[in-house]
Amino acid sequence: MFTVNNGVRSRPQSSPFHQFEARMREENDKFVCAIAWSLDGQLLAYVIDGDSVTEGRDTTDDGVYVLLPDGSSRRLVADCPYPEHRGCLMGGSRPFYHRSVGLEWSPQSDALLVRAQVDDLGDVADSVVLVVPLDQNYGEQPPHLFYEYASWSLDGERIIVSGRDVSGTPVIASVNRFNFADVQMIFDGGPTATWTQHAVQRPDGGIIALGRRGDPFGPVQIMDGGGNLLTAPIGSAPPRQVEWNPT
Repeated sequence: MFTVNNGVRSRPQSSPFHQFEARMREENDKFVCAIAWSLDGQLLAYVIDGDSVTEGRDTTDDGVYVLLPDGSSRRLVADCPYPEHRGCLMGGSRPFYHRSVGLEWSPQSDALLVRAQVDDLGDVADSVVLVVPLDQNYGEQPPHLFYEYASWSLDGERIIVSGRDVSGTPVIASVNRFNFADVQMIFDGGPTATWTQHAVQRPDGGIIALGRRGDPFGPVQIMDGGGNLLTAPIGSAPPRQVEWNPT
């Protein structure tokens, strides 16, 4: 990872990084796979995933960090994507194995939503959402939501979730960030066999998402919170990465 200040590029060399730069990607056990500025511009969250580059380059440093203004980093989550991974030695008791792959800051810049890939939930889902406050101790696992996608509500008090829930049904819902039992269903994709993903709240308070009739293995369409498809299919395959514009 490099940062640029007044046009000058530099590479952090404090933990978890080290002094010597990897000569090639395959040697990089500190590979940064995701990165996001806090909305107040003060902090930089990033994910290290050395094992994603070359099998066997796993490290106890895999996980989620925040780069602080003084140049040091604070760890928030320790990843453990499979039983033999060295990161499993850290992070305390785990309800599942996971690999962090995506980040989104809260509007108040006081917490992160971390999308985590999992392999041991069967056919129910292939990812969950970690809800990570800035004071999270990486020696303990953060709370999680059994949905595949999540974004913050406009006020940061709720989390807009989509994808499959714990029962395997595609939904769009709103969850209280402090009380996960407070779930408000927005759209149930089960009766119409509608896939949902990447739901967000618009500035007018409405909900918009991506989805399609049937399974998740084809191109998606923009849909509203009622499950109505608003556009033609986008492209010819499922999206690999999604980012909405502010409006």
